[in-house]
Amino acid sequence: MDSLGAVLAIATLASLTGVELCVAAFFHPTLERLDDAARVVARARSAVVLGRVMPLWYIAALIAAGLATGQAIVSGGMLPAALWVVCTVGLIAVIVVTVVVLVPLNTTLAASGPGGPGGEAESHRRTAARWDALHRGRTLALGVVLLVEVTATRL
Repeated sequence: MDSLGAVLAIATLASLTGVELCVAAFFHPTLERLDDAARVVARARSAVVLGRVMPLWYIAALIAAGLATGQAIVSGGMLPAALWVVCTVGLIAVIVVTVVVLVPLNTTLAASGPGGPGGEAESHRRTAARWDALHRGRTLALGVVLLVEVTATRL
């Protein structure tokens, strides 16, 4: 199924997944090599920026997947429609986990400031490490959903 919805869904989710992969594999590991004060400021500023942009991207990916799901259901192909439903449900699950678990951690990181006592830097590092670990899981989940989307278009 090569519908407009499928093309939009794949393009949106592929770009979203790519950004999330770059954050997980390159950006945050680079920040972890900075001294404590610079790392705290860089993570806080990036958390604010990404916290504004990423929700819109996730919503766009969900809307596009929903559109593709609707088109697959209407076109009558049982397996592609089922795969698109799996994609849409998978994105909903990723968004729920993001809002419930990752957003509060991101808010904590965004509110961090430099110059706190040594324990504050260690607390920030632990929070950042937890966010990074959960983010890697989210990125993996997005990759799986993307692979299912691509598979659904080939049937």
